[in-house]
Amino acid sequence: MIPNPFTQNAQKIAIKMDTSIDSGIVDNIKQTILESEKISETENDRISKSNIYYCISNGYASLHYLSGQAESDYIRKQLYYIRKCVDIIGGCNIYEIKNDPYLTSYCCQVFTNYGNIYEQCYRPISAIKQYKRAIGFFSSFGMALGNLGIAYQYYSDLIYDNDHKYYLNYFAYKYLLKGVKSCDPNVFPQARAGFNNHLNRYTSETIKLFNKGQQLRKYNYDDPQEFDYRNWVLTNGLFLNPLNDLPLRNQLIAADVFGLPNMTVTENYPVYHSLFNQMKQEYIYARYLYYSSLGERNKPHFADKDVFLYNLYDYPQYSIRIENLKTAFRTLYGIFDKVAFFLNKYYGLGIGYESVNFSKIWRKQKQDKSDNLLSPNTHQSASSMYWIYQDYINASDNEQNVFSPNPHLNKIKRIRNALEHRSLKIIWDRTKVSEDRKDGISEYVTESQFYKYTVELLHTIRETIMSISMCVKTEEDIRNSKDKSQISIPIVIDNYEDEWKI
Repeated sequence: MIPNPFTQNAQKIAIKMDTSIDSGIVDNIKQTILESEKISETENDRISKSNIYYCISNGYASLHYLSGQAESDYIRKQLYYIRKCVDIIGGCNIYEIKNDPYLTSYCCQVFTNYGNIYEQCYRPISAIKQYKRAIGFFSSFGMALGNLGIAYQYYSDLIYDNDHKYYLNYFAYKYLLKGVKSCDPNVFPQARAGFNNHLNRYTSETIKLFNKGQQLRKYNYDDPQEFDYRNWVLTNGLFLNPLNDLPLRNQLIAADVFGLPNMTVTENYPVYHSLFNQMKQEYIYARYLYYSSLGERNKPHFADKDVFLYNLYDYPQYSIRIENLKTAFRTLYGIFDKVAFFLNKYYGLGIGYESVNFSKIWRKQKQDKSDNLLSPNTHQSASSMYWIYQDYINASDNEQNVFSPNPHLNKIKRIRNALEHRSLKIIWDRTKVSEDRKDGISEYVTESQFYKYTVELLHTIRETIMSISMCVKTEEDIRNSKDKSQISIPIVIDNYEDEWKI
């Protein structure tokens, strides 16, 4: 028998939470959540603490289901606690987990549930990432396989490019089939039936085509520096390209090809494409800055030489490399407000150009009478970006007691504030700066922490930019279905050639 690695307290909480959820009684579940939160504060065993957080997340999932609401604070709290759980798992020795069958199964369940929450938030890109992490622990985990297939299928419905649709559906079919045929006892009958229903979308002719396999021609870059860069972006899933979310590592897809779908507009100038160009270019610039900060560290950059600086013994890092990293973070964060500008104009929200930002476009509370603002209940096409906004709420929203699902939000806000208005000091990882050494005006963060926050922001902005296109595609389909009598003149927009980018 495989020994249970969790402490007695954690095991008791898991049993009590399962019993409360099975009862379907809201008060029982809420009481168990309160008890679990208290016990989590005193639990010293980290993996057991993660399990308690996981149980709390499941409790809020049940409350959300019982509430019957599409959007609620329960989803935010689901995300918050499963992220606290995942943070702990991320700090553990992965090889030790994979050598422990009990923990392997546990991690598979955690990441599959995490993916399911993202699916509720209409964020297939993030959901896919979590299902892949589950499969990374155990490649035959049936629930992750089937749900990954569903996520790919949903993703394909949201994009405009038919070639991309084909490849997403190809892998959707393969993973759904694995989910249906899985011998994993964790796949319960209702889930298997659901996977089968999604498989039934594919005709026999389409399945014949899928069974022939998929082939992408090989492609290589002559410049070794360019190859290294593109290979890094490809491996980390950071290209603006839906195919970069597939289990493929072909250099042919190492390109930022995703754009906007066909749009019916009244403007004489393609303003949406102009905005989209700018957001893409700023993202690519920030991505390269981040990549360049990972480079050679065995000697100072020549521009850093002979620069007189004071040594104040609080261990900050000053260099071109570090400033590149800071600029990447600042640039990425600034894209949020450009997204808001795009959505404000596209949906006709009427917010003035000088005052629009990523916080102001969303309806904050149910009693908010601003009917012109976006809400996930009335603007499902923009739901993915609403939930991204929830992860990066501005300070003004906290005054309205909005619960953020991002456990690191307060630190991220302090970092951004320091970058823009004060001073951010990135210190060496193994350095601890005592309070009497701090200057009283700067925000301090370790290098590894700041890298973590920046790469997470890279992934988030990538998803946000791609979500704009998917949002427009969905909205255009809705608008076109309502007014089929509308006459429009097609206009083709030329490509901006690579040789002009000098």
